Amino acid sequence: MVHLLIFIFITTFAFGSSEGIKKERINGINLVSPVNEMMDNCIGPMKELNANYVSLCPYAFMTPGDPNVYYNTIENYWGDRPSSLSLLTRQAKEKGIKVLLKPHFWVTGQGWPGDYNLDENGWGAWEKIILLL
Repeated sequence: MVHLLIFIFITTFAFGSSEGIKKERINGINLVSPVNEMMDNCIGPMKELNANYVSLCPYAFMTPGDPNVYYNTIENYWGDRPSSLSLLTRQAKEKGIKVLLKPHFWVTGQGWPGDYNLDENGWGAWEKIILLL
């Protein structure tokens, strides 16, 4: 126990110093695929809440055993479309808000995406599709 306390004490002082490192507090807001078009002034209220980051989370859909990724379809919400993501990104940057693009891949009917599995050829096709997005 004494060794653990000494270790914690030493690592706190050895790695705890952050002189010269500018720390920026992250005040983030998460937009998960807005259903309808957002007006040009939707980013303004985020800035009023002191947000300096926004996470955009568009959805794409996959079927078990199929390497294809389905997105930008008429069934997708407005916030899932590339044109919408470009618009929201531009609006955020104009207000000085940094953007994180965090796509979500929904595996239909399967539940946990960690269980999504393909053979080698399927993974190769999936990688090519993802790089085109």
